[in-house]
Amino acid sequence: MKPTKTIPRHKSGAYIAAAAFIALTMLFATPVFAESHISAGGYKLAKTDKGDANLTIYGRVSPGLRYSHRPVDRSRKEHTALDSGTRGGDRLGFIGDIGLPEGFRAGFVLETGLSLDSGKGNGRWNRQAFASVSHENCGRLALGRIPTPQWRFIDRFDPFEDAYDPLAANVYIFNSRFDNSIMYDSPTWNGFTFTAGASKDTAGNRVYDRSPDAGNVQAVVLNPRYNNGPVSSALFLTYHKLKNDNGHRLDGESVFALDLFGGYDFGPVKLTGMFGLREASDTDFIMGSAINLNSRATRTVQWQAGMTIPVIEEKSKVMASYTGRRMSLADEDSKAYSHMFSLGYVHVFNRFVRVHAGYAYITNNSTARSVSGLATVPGTAGFQSIATIGASFTF
Repeated sequence: MKPTKTIPRHKSGAYIAAAAFIALTMLFATPVFAESHISAGGYKLAKTDKGDANLTIYGRVSPGLRYSHRPVDRSRKEHTALDSGTRGGDRLGFIGDIGLPEGFRAGFVLETGLSLDSGKGNGRWNRQAFASVSHENCGRLALGRIPTPQWRFIDRFDPFEDAYDPLAANVYIFNSRFDNSIMYDSPTWNGFTFTAGASKDTAGNRVYDRSPDAGNVQAVVLNPRYNNGPVSSALFLTYHKLKNDNGHRLDGESVFALDLFGGYDFGPVKLTGMFGLREASDTDFIMGSAINLNSRATRTVQWQAGMTIPVIEEKSKVMASYTGRRMSLADEDSKAYSHMFSLGYVHVFNRFVRVHAGYAYITNNSTARSVSGLATVPGTAGFQSIATIGASFTF
């Protein structure tokens, strides 16, 4: 997660303090989403006969056609394929819980990714795997591989939900899951709730420089939220620190991330926005969800504005978003800019079946292009423009 050479800070402490103050002010002036939810849908297909115990099986498959063009590597050609996961990652999961004395409940979540086109999974319970103890008046304490607060809530603020702008790319950087982690979700008090957690190894082999072994990336996260009617907002504060005993040049370096999400549902139209700041003590060393961060990034500012418009009695909707990112790079006078424009359509037949189409277009300035694939996100499999059409089956 970080290097050791000295890089001009450009009053970074003042920027962080100001951003944190503005975010906290907005947080308590504007209300937020309340409850924490597992980052997947679910339908109770099975119930045990062991008394007060439940087992929920859920999943999603979304086959479709994907057309990718504008490759970063000009020696490549356009690509068309029948693909899996055209609306977010396909998955299969299990949620179990059982009643305990005094109103407590014990539970677990196991979820694995799927590839419908090949019939293969992409790891045993690689998406999430944790056990928990909860109480209506005390909240929930979970241990294991747990989705981060950003991951659990980003699909409420991104118009494309976890499809992430027809899977073109994640221009907006975030961490999806924490390994070896503990996470506490509070109960709701007058609309206010929060999540606090820590991870002993949040990134592991996802640190960009793996030679020698990068060691453990420790992290702490705080996520206060408040919910009140049509207005929603959430603040995320995350601090990463790399601990390594093998002489790795990143040992002791850190990355601080601040994210502020908000939205307003007008009824016919829903508007959402995101703002993020990542500040590295030297350079940013985290590889986010499907993103290769440039090891030369010192500060990243990112944002998204989105809109969702229902078309036919809320069974159909049009989504549009603009996502941008500006990265300050070590040893570079200019900054790397990436911009993504996305447009999509979804029609819901019922709670199980929907069809969708989407298009995303990514542009980069000259600095970003000069380090394409590093400072910027080139898109799925190295393409900077992508179109998808397909169906999604959820249970």
